[in-house]
This record gives sequence, C-alpha cells and structure tokens, in this order.
Amino acid sequence: MTNYEPGYYPPPAMPPVPYYAVPVSPEGPATAALTLGIVAVFLNVFFVPGILAIVFGAKALNHQYTQGRSKAAWGLALGIAATIVSVGIAVFLLAALASTPTTS
Repeated sequence: MTNYEPGYYPPPAMPPVPYYAVPVSPEGPATAALTLGIVAVFLNVFFVPGILAIVFGAKALNHQYTQGRSKAAWGLALGIAATIVSVGIAVFLLAALASTPTTS
C-alpha cells in the first residue's frame, strides 16, 4: 500500500469495458454456398466445392431467416450443376480409359 499525502487520493480505477457480442450474420451459409458454387463451376476439384455448395445452400434455405435466400438458391443451383457436370466428365473419362486398347 502506498501512503498518500493528506488531501491527495489515487486516480479512480478504469471502468470495466462493456462486452458487446458480434452479431452473427444469418447470411453466412448463403454466402458460403454462393462462393463455393462459383468456385465449383470454374475450379471443380474432386467434387468437393460442388458438394459443399449443395450442403451450405440447403442449410441456408432451411433457416428461418429471409436474408440471403437468393444467394443460397443460386449457390445450391450452381453446386448441383457443377456436380452433375463433374460426374459426367468422370464417367466420360472412365469410359475412355476402359475402352483404350492395352498393348501386350
């Protein structure tokens, strides 16, 4: 403890900083679905972006929020389209590999 001179008091303590929670955006899964859907159309690597776009789009459409529904719908549609195209390309490549004659 420190002794203060008469008439001198220590400065008041800092008031506590109020805690404000950052509001969670209800558009998070919808934005993720749209972003992954766009990525899946251009860079579809092992079906992963398309499938994730479908999952996030369906999750966002099942929420009660009305914000971001168009983003979720577009992300879902792009994810489905990219996955269908990827499956078609994979089937085509597998069929081409299977019909390739082997040399012996």
